[in-house]
Amino acid sequence: MRFNNTTITDKEIEQEMLFFVPLCTHESPVNCLAVGFDNIPCEAQKISKNITEIASLEQKGKFASETFDVILSFNDSIELQEIFRILKKDGILCIKLAKDIKKELIELGNFYRIVMPYHDMKLVFASNKYHPTADIILDRSDFLENTQYYNSDIHLASFAIYEKAKREFRGIIKA
Repeated sequence: MRFNNTTITDKEIEQEMLFFVPLCTHESPVNCLAVGFDNIPCEAQKISKNITEIASLEQKGKFASETFDVILSFNDSIELQEIFRILKKDGILCIKLAKDIKKELIELGNFYRIVMPYHDMKLVFASNKYHPTADIILDRSDFLENTQYYNSDIHLASFAIYEKAKREFRGIIKA
């Protein structure tokens, strides 16, 4: 018998993946910025005590340089130079990809040493320090209690890319 997901929407799944992949990878995600989310999972608030919510990146001007450990954006348009300014040097950026995936991955590669799409090429992880599969903190990801979709197995599996995409993005994806 096959299990069909009838209770969790794709949007809820994407939002969990945007939150928990970086929060379970960064060693100490104290200050986080969440852009364009409907609600923040309570488990995320347990991991990072200081999550700042804004509706869009137009509100970003009030932040000082290198303020955030993690920036998450559910909006599919971002201003990378400004994000790079307010993200700490060892921070993690996770965003929902727009339609031109290749262009966005190339742009992110100009700012970050590690750039990896995940969750069926819908989201992207970018960092200059952390690797999403090598640096996963299992003690954190295995003990999340109230997630509907995310777990450590999903975390690792979400970075698997089918062969045609691997060939197409060779040299663009920085793992």
